[in-house]
Amino acid sequence: MLVLLKPRYTAYIVAAWLLGIVVNLWSYGEWWDISVRDVGLMLGALTLGRLAKVYDPPLRFLRR
Repeated sequence: MLVLLKPRYTAYIVAAWLLGIVVNLWSYGEWWDISVRDVGLMLGALTLGRLAKVYDPPLRFLRR
């Protein structure tokens, strides 16, 4: 839900989460096909973060 609302910041959190999953799967030495899939998802999340820098406005907090 957060990626839908503010992808500029949360796409990198999702990419780090997927990197942790990939490292965990590689440490077992099994499930290489799932880890390769997650690498592709991680690259997609990083791409979303780069695109969101252009198209998603930054957070602006109101000061009163």
